[in-house]
Amino acid sequence: MLGNAARVLLSKTSIGSTLGRLPGLEAFYKKHFWSRPKYVNQFSGYYSTYEEALAAIPKSLSEGWEHETVVAADHFQPSIFSTLFWLSRVLEEGFRVTDFGGAVGQTHTALAQRMSIPNGVSWTVVDLPSAVQRGTKLAFERGIEGLYFSESLENVDGCDVFLSRGCIQYVKTPLTEILKSLHTLPRYILLDKVPVTDGREFVTHQNLMSSAVPYQVFNRTKFLSSLRDLGFNIRDEWPVQELSCSVPFHPELSLECHSGMLLQLSAP
Repeated sequence: MLGNAARVLLSKTSIGSTLGRLPGLEAFYKKHFWSRPKYVNQFSGYYSTYEEALAAIPKSLSEGWEHETVVAADHFQPSIFSTLFWLSRVLEEGFRVTDFGGAVGQTHTALAQRMSIPNGVSWTVVDLPSAVQRGTKLAFERGIEGLYFSESLENVDGCDVFLSRGCIQYVKTPLTEILKSLHTLPRYILLDKVPVTDGREFVTHQNLMSSAVPYQVFNRTKFLSSLRDLGFNIRDEWPVQELSCSVPFHPELSLECHSGMLLQLSAP
């Protein structure tokens, strides 16, 4: 396994860019180093589209999240505090929260541990079958009320707050299309751990130990413009320092942190 110094050299300096121009070297690195389980959560490759990245996943790895070695997370991350702050400000009685990619409902749990959730709030986590199964089991064992799980947005009946923490970059469908698929547009969009850059957008691969997934990095201007076209204006944005994105042999793509943001639907 390459040491941290070597990875920094490859992904954040001009040396990495120079080495990347050597025929076959990047492919060799991907096959003999990055594809190993020890490189979990590391990135590799530059692609223009999601489809191109999906087709280029090494044959030695499975595709996607739905595998036995990829389990739904149930741990606390520092970036959640910004999310909790804004949830405490915008939630009202009877609000319906759609937690897209919310795994086992840890954001709901973290919020309930720190404040009294307004009466009548209905919170639906939409995620893959393995996460839904585990989350449903945990919610039952913990006696949590008002927390539901679904494998499809089609089962979501109305949405006041659309919440997504570190999910939309993995989904082929653009966020705007996801929002338009809801019965009504939400009043608020609360996003966390989103990779946005002032440079060009791109897609890379992320190692998930025994599988790999396309990982999209969005251009900030284009991303916010697409949401503005739907009527959403940004109210706040903050850096998520705990996450970065460094692609070996492509130092120009290095992303030092991710972003969180709150957007509000303009009054008609």
